[in-house]
Amino acid sequence: MYFKRDFRNFDVPLLVILSGFLAVNSHKSNESMYTYLKKRFIRLVLPVWIFLTIFFFGALIVRAFGIKYPFSLNTIFRSYALIDGIGYVWIIRVYLLCALSVPLLIKIKEKLNLNIYYVLIILVYILYEILYYSIGEKNYILKYLIYYFIPYGILTFIGMEIKEWKSKRLINISVAMFIIFVILMLVMRITTGRFIQTNELKYPPTLYYLSYSIGMSLLMYYLVVVKNVFNIKNKINIKIITFISSHTMWIYLWHILYLYIIDFKFKSSNWLIKFIVITILSMLTACIQSKIIKRSKIKNKIAISILDC
Repeated sequence: MYFKRDFRNFDVPLLVILSGFLAVNSHKSNESMYTYLKKRFIRLVLPVWIFLTIFFFGALIVRAFGIKYPFSLNTIFRSYALIDGIGYVWIIRVYLLCALSVPLLIKIKEKLNLNIYYVLIILVYILYEILYYSIGEKNYILKYLIYYFIPYGILTFIGMEIKEWKSKRLINISVAMFIIFVILMLVMRITTGRFIQTNELKYPPTLYYLSYSIGMSLLMYYLVVVKNVFNIKNKINIKIITFISSHTMWIYLWHILYLYIIDFKFKSSNWLIKFIVITILSMLTACIQSKIIKRSKIKNKIAISILDC
């Protein structure tokens, strides 16, 4: 089971890299940082806050049937603050920080020679590793902002640059990342007496976790996008793929609800069955929600972007 978890444990970095890939087109050259971040806040945070309100209110209703209310005020606050809370919402904080890095990276790239720009990015990451291992998680700004903004900002940078990289560079960087990962894995095996799971160094992400994640993400990009080995380019117009790509936010949010319900009722369920059931229910709920929004004839674009995303 640990091997399976570690093998697929590059999902969040891959999503961040893809976000950076798409962000190049979503950010307009004449757009201010405030305007861009306001759009991202509306798109990312407001749907989560609406969902959390439904989620916690629903739990309050369930309490009327004699079930103990499972969430403290601290858990509720930390959920709305996108710190941890009920879990799963921390990724929205990551996306928000990545959105902050996009206009910043674009501005820096415009002012620097490309080679200097790349060297600067590497130096910033090295400083992050030094900062993390020398100071640690001593305050909230470091723990929940800086230690996520820098590594995930680097992943956003990769996503923004990846389109310009030729096949040879993609393979070379991927191989280099895998070599770094294997070296670190062996060093930690010798020093600790056991193999360290990548998940143990994911919060916040450090080089051990990131080297594996970047290596796998670039390899997947090379196979799927560059070489099209799975013939994805001929399948992107399939309705279900189009729907999922257009409603990822609410599919993700509804999966939290169903995960809690199934874990509460069926704690020992087979993980594959849980995965299939939760995926189907989340997509079905998002589909019903989308149809309700369309039939309600809401004309406000902001409201639609929040409720049908």
